[in-house]
Amino acid sequence: MPVIRQDLTAHQSDRRALRAGIASLPVLIGVLAFVSVEVGCAGKSTQLHEGQSYPYTADLLNPIEVMVYREGPTVELVNHTVHSYKDFNLWINERYVRQIPRLEAGASISVSLHEFSDEHGEAFRAGGLLSTRKPEPLTKAEIETDEGLIGLLVVRLDRP
Repeated sequence: MPVIRQDLTAHQSDRRALRAGIASLPVLIGVLAFVSVEVGCAGKSTQLHEGQSYPYTADLLNPIEVMVYREGPTVELVNHTVHSYKDFNLWINERYVRQIPRLEAGASISVSLHEFSDEHGEAFRAGGLLSTRKPEPLTKAEIETDEGLIGLLVVRLDRP
């Protein structure tokens, strides 16, 4: 009978090990999620402009036909004009800014909303898969040039 008792003891220790492995599974999933987010964000080259405040005293110029579409944490600018814009600040909601190197006439570009920041260095709440807070709406977009602020046409694509 000692062999049966030994088999029973081995079976019980196997079950304990299995339970311990299952109990540590949420911790393992959390660590993997954190590592994947850190690795995914490490490769991004963000151009945040900390300390830059909205130019309330700048001249307001006529709006132009550059459409701004938001799709989740990304914004797409579609330039319907015959003018190209180079090295400008793109302002969102009179608070968040990011420098854009170039927007060609008749072209479009996509920009991550995570790359916008305010004067305190806070990033735009763009939402996304692992976001814990409600995304901030995009209500206003402007190009800042040496002459002043140019309004863009923000298009809301509400889905039921």
